[in-house]
Amino acid sequence: MVSLESYILRSDPLLEFILYQDNFKIISAYNGNHNGNYNYNDLIKVYIIEEEKKILSSILSFVFSIFTSISSSGEIIFNDGVYKTRKRLVIKIKNKHLDILLTNCDIDNTKNLVNYLKHKQN
Repeated sequence: MVSLESYILRSDPLLEFILYQDNFKIISAYNGNHNGNYNYNDLIKVYIIEEEKKILSSILSFVFSIFTSISSSGEIIFNDGVYKTRKRLVIKIKNKHLDILLTNCDIDNTKNLVNYLKHKQN
């Protein structure tokens, strides 16, 4: 089987998509559950979830930390924690849902891949 194109989204740990005529292959050194060959005809939805700050969770964490972080000397100790959702690629396929973290990935390459996969969707 001859590949048409390859997208290396991340080199360490490796995350690569190899595109063929009728299907694509995922090679993920980070999460082996994503590895495999998937048919374009089985694609249901492909999209990127952008990183977002969770304001309410962050505020509640701050308030909670005020009450739990008072030291014996009366000083308030607060670790600057902001809750976020991580950027990820979601691929819904018949009988499978892939949620791939995009930490340290080439975002332009990822967007090009998403556009290609959307084009191949039936």
